[in-house]
Amino acid sequence: MNKEQIQEALEQLPLREKEVRVGGRPGQWLAVVISADYEGVPDHKRQSDAWGALLDAYGMSVSREVEFVYTFSRVEVEEMEAQAANDALNAQAAAGS
Repeated sequence: MNKEQIQEALEQLPLREKEVRVGGRPGQWLAVVISADYEGVPDHKRQSDAWGALLDAYGMSVSREVEFVYTFSRVEVEEMEAQAANDALNAQAAAGS
């Protein structure tokens, strides 16, 4: 199984404005699915849907190929980016003191 196959399966999720990224290597693929539709959706539901799409496409063998699928809302990604920028500023300030 290659990253294009994993990405194709996750692209089938019925989400608006989704962004799907896959990285890693065979046996240790990591995927990220980002969509505004995930706002307010519990993690277990997001995971169930993502893994369901992969299982539907490739069966149980997918569990030996994909290590994890991260599922984020756009708001969560923006919050993480803001936190990372803040952390970088703090580290820079600390290095200068």
